[in-house]
Amino acid sequence: MRGLLHRLRTNERGASVIEFAFAAPVLAMVLVNAIDLAEGLARKFELEQASYRALEKITAGTVGATMDSIRREAAAVAGEDETNVTIRSWLECNRVEQPSINGACTGTEETARFVSVTIRGYYKPKFTASIVSRAVGASPNGSFPLRATATMRVQ
Repeated sequence: MRGLLHRLRTNERGASVIEFAFAAPVLAMVLVNAIDLAEGLARKFELEQASYRALEKITAGTVGATMDSIRREAAAVAGEDETNVTIRSWLECNRVEQPSINGACTGTEETARFVSVTIRGYYKPKFTASIVSRAVGASPNGSFPLRATATMRVQ
């Protein structure tokens, strides 16, 4: 009996399985959260790309393009509703925003006209029970609000 107890106490053959059993859930959780984070960043980049594309069309003066058609196209590229796309233009005289882009600055003031495209969207993680979702503060439905803005000085 003493020999059996001594052998069981010194036997290490199953130690790696036990260590893996402790480490596997932690590694799986890290992997799941990394996937969620990567997909969220990819969604953010999609919104940014759509806003840059819309801004490019505005500044290039695409033939036949109106602000409404550019808004529709930006929404389609981003996979969002048109109401989530905002196109804003403004005039600055000496770095002070003016009420109308069609106005004019006095001869001595620095004139600058800007156009900005903002697209709002959401990302819903695949793994809603992930630590990142709870720690960062997802909305009650489990999604995260995203926003991409592209701004360019046109004059």
